[in-house]
Amino acid sequence: MTIVMPLFVAPLQGLAAAISAASSSALLEPLAGVDPAPLFVLSLLPYLAFLRWAGRSGRFPPLALRGFQFTLVFVAVTIVAAVVAELRFGHQLADVDPLHGGAEAFLTAANLMVLLGFSAAAADAPQPQGHEQVLRPGEDGVVHPEDEASVSDPR
Repeated sequence: MTIVMPLFVAPLQGLAAAISAASSSALLEPLAGVDPAPLFVLSLLPYLAFLRWAGRSGRFPPLALRGFQFTLVFVAVTIVAAVVAELRFGHQLADVDPLHGGAEAFLTAANLMVLLGFSAAAADAPQPQGHEQVLRPGEDGVVHPEDEASVSDPR
């Protein structure tokens, strides 16, 4: 199927994109001189707080928790790989494919650990009993109870 645009639409789209890019770059230009290192370090603080909470809560599957923790290994490996890429090759990490791919493999491993941990926990979870209510979406997209029980959280 071919979509035909009026002749005046394409130049207007190009003009709108150019104006948008110019205004965006003008707004973001002052940020180009900001050193991101302190922001990176600050971003680790909420993640470390999350890890502490997740570990103490006891509600995370052990493998999933290890996956979240392994994300910090990915961060450490990425920092080392970035330094090696800069010193040895004179390029940023994204431009040195073997180092970049190797670092990203650690993130992939961490994500797999989280996925497998939660998947195993979901598979091992007890199935709802007769007295528990199961909510499922109906054909209209609205969630309807399968039985007449009320929705309540016993906690």
